[in-house]
Amino acid sequence: MSLERAKSIFRPFADSGDFFDAKQAMKHFVLDVIGMCAFSLKFNTIEDATSFHNEVQATMSDPGRKMALRTALRLVNPKLLKLFRLKEFPEKVEKFFYELLRGAEKTRQETKFHRGDLLQLMLDTRDQKDDDASCKLFT
Repeated sequence: MSLERAKSIFRPFADSGDFFDAKQAMKHFVLDVIGMCAFSLKFNTIEDATSFHNEVQATMSDPGRKMALRTALRLVNPKLLKLFRLKEFPEKVEKFFYELLRGAEKTRQETKFHRGDLLQLMLDTRDQKDDDASCKLFT
């Protein structure tokens, strides 16, 4: 998937000889690969520049001072985030991923469709009847 996706991103630029923002193209590429590998979803961030996925990606990759502070506090001591009542990620980003995961989980339960991605692995692990502590991480 990733090689074909990379070719589809760069082929038009190579054929036309036009300049492009390689950093931005790679951000889109990475987001599309994460979407496919982790959730089996096509975000299509290159084709749809107005996509909400692009907005989330921009928030995560160009975080600003507040996000830099959160990252520094998390690296120094994660308990400092709770002490200062800061969330690890902006509300919009948290909500996006929460709704994405809940929606994908609901769809998979309703359709009984099994995919070979990270989300399916987490769901399968959660559904195991073991008393193993690692299985309880996803509940």
